[in-house]
Formats: sequence, C-alpha cells, structure tokens
Amino acid sequence: MFSSEPEPQKPRIRGRDYRGITVNTKLTGQENETVLNAARTAGKTVGEWLREVALKAAGNAEPDPTFTEVVYSRNAILSLLQMVAQKAGVAQDAIAKSATSLRQEKHQQAVKTMEQYTQPTSTK
Repeated sequence: MFSSEPEPQKPRIRGRDYRGITVNTKLTGQENETVLNAARTAGKTVGEWLREVALKAAGNAEPDPTFTEVVYSRNAILSLLQMVAQKAGVAQDAIAKSATSLRQEKHQQAVKTMEQYTQPTSTK
C-alpha cells in the first residue's frame, strides 16, 4: 500500500532528505526469514536493506562500489595487456579484434560461470 500524500517537508537528517512515506507488503514466514538473513548478512537493518534492494530494482540506486572497482580493475588489466601486446609486436588490429570478441562474449561467459555456482553439486 502506497501513501499518495508525502508528509510535509521536514529538516534533513544525517545529510539526507526526510523519509516520510511508508510502503507495506506481506511475506510468508519463509520469505521473512530470507529477508532477515539477507539484511543480517549485509550488516543492515531490514528497512535499510529493503530500501536499497527496492531502489536498485527500480534503477534508482547509488552506484555499487564493488561494480565500480571491478570495472576499474578490468580497464587497468586491459590497458596493461594492450601495452604488453604492443611491445611484443602484436598488431593493433589483432588486439582490437580480441578485445571486441571478449566484450561480446562476456555476458554468456558470466551466465555459464554463475550456473556452475548455482547448480547443486552431485555426490557420488
């Protein structure tokens, strides 16, 4: 249930705008346990965790610092590899072709890797 009328403007709290709108939902016992465990694992209150997840799903979340670091590391590695390849005499077009191929296949490779982690392991 959404409140259509925000509360009157109140002073900023800890550097952010006042949050006066409440959103409610119902969960099963198992869903509640899942949410509680996820919040606990993230070191956040349930409200903080739910707000973050909801805003991320809505596309309004702050940039994920882990993602930022991964992109930075990827770019640094690619830059270094390009310099090494150039010094080794690899043609510039071959380097560009390889980078394009990796870029085009990265999503499929990520999906395959995640499947390895999410599929139950068989015990023989």
